[in-house]
Amino acid sequence: MRAIFLTILAILLVLGGSAWWFARKNLYSKVRYKNNGNVRLEEPVLVFEYPKGSELSGGERARTSKNLDALYPGQEGLLEFRSALFGKQGDLAQARAFLRYRPKNISAMYESETLFTTKIISVPLRFELELPQNAQKGQQFELIARMASLCEAPLLNVVLRIEYPEGFTQTKADPVPLTPKEWQIGTLSPNREIIVRVQGVMTGDLESTKKFRGSLGTWKEGTFTELAAVERDVTLGKPSFSIVQLVNGEESPSVSAGETLRYRIVVNNTGDDALMRGTLEARLSGKAFDIESVQAAGGAVNRETQSILWGPDETPWMRSFRPGEDGAVEFSVKVKNPLPLASPLDKNLTLKTAVSFDASRRDFELKVNSPLAFSQIAYATGDIFATSGPFPPQALSATVYTVGWQIASPANDASGVRARAILPQGVEFTGDIYPATSRVSFNSSTREITWEAGVVKAGSGMFSKALSMFFQVRLTPTPSQSGTFVPLIGQAKATGLDAFTLETLSASAPALDTSLPNDTAMSDNQKRVQ
Repeated sequence: MRAIFLTILAILLVLGGSAWWFARKNLYSKVRYKNNGNVRLEEPVLVFEYPKGSELSGGERARTSKNLDALYPGQEGLLEFRSALFGKQGDLAQARAFLRYRPKNISAMYESETLFTTKIISVPLRFELELPQNAQKGQQFELIARMASLCEAPLLNVVLRIEYPEGFTQTKADPVPLTPKEWQIGTLSPNREIIVRVQGVMTGDLESTKKFRGSLGTWKEGTFTELAAVERDVTLGKPSFSIVQLVNGEESPSVSAGETLRYRIVVNNTGDDALMRGTLEARLSGKAFDIESVQAAGGAVNRETQSILWGPDETPWMRSFRPGEDGAVEFSVKVKNPLPLASPLDKNLTLKTAVSFDASRRDFELKVNSPLAFSQIAYATGDIFATSGPFPPQALSATVYTVGWQIASPANDASGVRARAILPQGVEFTGDIYPATSRVSFNSSTREITWEAGVVKAGSGMFSKALSMFFQVRLTPTPSQSGTFVPLIGQAKATGLDAFTLETLSASAPALDTSLPNDTAMSDNQKRVQ
């Protein structure tokens, strides 16, 4: 009996010179089969395995089978399998087909097989990785990844990966990556460019070459298929100019609302050549900058672009800046007070400056502290606790008052927040607190009452309620205090840690007496000791 020969014609059809993504519609794997023997073949089944990376529709599986009618000698047929093929340019894709059959009057099953391998010769996908050929050691530079689909249909579940060389530190990325090296792009629509920007600094040996690799691919059923990849080399060189920024004499202080920031930008020529007639630009960004308050000696202020420009005509050292020389410019600007907080999303504010001198650039960032708001109130009436004792208070008789503390942190989360105050002689802590779960303690030796408030969330006091705690104190006036307002509680102080800037926060509230400025339901005569 002669063998059965299968011919697989799984060639990518070429339209318009491309042989890849349009193959989602036009990749046809054709399997031609023929009975070259002289006996009938019973129960034939043709099995086809799609190339790895194929995208199937209509519930198709990567391996599919077709039951055929009996094949008579000389009879032939043709089956066509359609799919899209994913992979990057140069990848090889292999399809496999085999026919199982039983010759007439024979119980054993036989099998014939054939393979076909094709090469992806073009990818209708634009993917670029933009990097400078040379980067200065320790100086920030930018990497830009651009991607676009050149096909008629969108590409789904797209992921961008960037592999960094040793010595590279990412300082900023827009948009924010899913992991430090991976971005979930999602849908890549036809003819719509998506841009990812990464900023960072490089360290290493001078004149060494650093390799960056970017790849674009898709996830399907837990498998990542790479569609395009680009490599770029960057040579590490000695910086021509070093740039240092000092704010109020410090390199990176945290700042507060209403504070005047005095900037000093120092440039050093670390290169081998002099620069003639240089210019320096500082661009400010951050909603907490009070741009109207900018003052810059010798600099041209543009409030629309929020930038300051210094040139050689106003700044003598820029006219001829020789190797080893230093030069500096100065300006000042205020932090807005109050801080511009319009929604709960306005938290963790920063103030940024981008300083450019010749081809060198450095970006600087300051973190803005959140003010800690703290208040202390006292009253005799109210619905949190029941009142007791005579009103007005009487000498040698006990009257109970309610004291309330409120803490808020508008701009950042605050942690480890604690409030404390001293009770004067003649005033005792009753032990009654609200909410009952509040962590309140009283030291009878120091007469200090302490509230461990813990975490105070950003936006509290503005977009959510301030954190509150109430407690009761018992006053027993002496005869010598008759006719006066008697002290109830000393000055209260709250402290905590700004979770964003890691600076210690503090606020205080004035001492209170029986004049009860917050309790307007009682007259002054009802508040003086009788």
